[in-house]
Amino acid sequence: MAMDLLSVWEPAEIAVGSCASWRLGSLSVWVEHYEREWHLLPVYHREAEEPVGFSLRDKTEKPFSTEWKHYLLREGNLAAPAPVMPDRAVILRPDRVLVIPPDEKAQFFVSLPAAFRLSVGVSAVGRMKLLCEYPIVPMPGAWFGDPVSGELCYFSEARFFPVPSQIPRSPLHAVCPLLISNESDKELQFDRICLHTEFLGVYRSLERFWTNEVNVLFRGPEHVTQILPSKSPPQFEGAARLVSRPRQAVENWYFKRTFDLLKYFTGF
Repeated sequence: MAMDLLSVWEPAEIAVGSCASWRLGSLSVWVEHYEREWHLLPVYHREAEEPVGFSLRDKTEKPFSTEWKHYLLREGNLAAPAPVMPDRAVILRPDRVLVIPPDEKAQFFVSLPAAFRLSVGVSAVGRMKLLCEYPIVPMPGAWFGDPVSGELCYFSEARFFPVPSQIPRSPLHAVCPLLISNESDKELQFDRICLHTEFLGVYRSLERFWTNEVNVLFRGPEHVTQILPSKSPPQFEGAARLVSRPRQAVENWYFKRTFDLLKYFTGF
């Protein structure tokens, strides 16, 4: 069943004159292929979620909207969807206040909603043209940091699981392994954590999607907290292959070390 769920991300041939749609929870992505044109429309639904899947559709079923976008491409029938991490950092509020004593570390697993990316081309092994990205689960914006050097992020409530087997399998989320080490002589208590998801890739294992592991080093409130994304694939569920590269190379991470990325927040 898990493989059937993940199969929604397999490339699909959409011939000229054909119409198709992906259903991804509350998001539907409609595609119509014309000669040298691709027409795309995202539709968000308020009703209960329907099963995830891809299907060819009759043109009479396509939604009427002035929001269709028309992409002009010379060739290619292959549409290749891919899950990617959000285009901004995500402030996560755990389901409980977490306290880590001095010289202790804690391993957590967090389920992050993916975004839908669509590329088209002639062959999956050739050069594909990126057309669009849509968030599968829209998240509200939130400001992280001080008014001058802070940044606009997304905000989401999340459950921090101690083991990945407790996380329901979903083709619309990627599990982020999070290792937090308190290397200070003070108790670390927090109810918000900001993850810079632009440095996280998406990996596919047999049954679910993963991101690379994130190591958080807390050395006290007077020091900048270091957050170090791993360059290696996760190793928690066997072999995993990369399906989406990070938006930014991990080598550029040191530019983010000026931010205090793990702290106590109020006002949410």
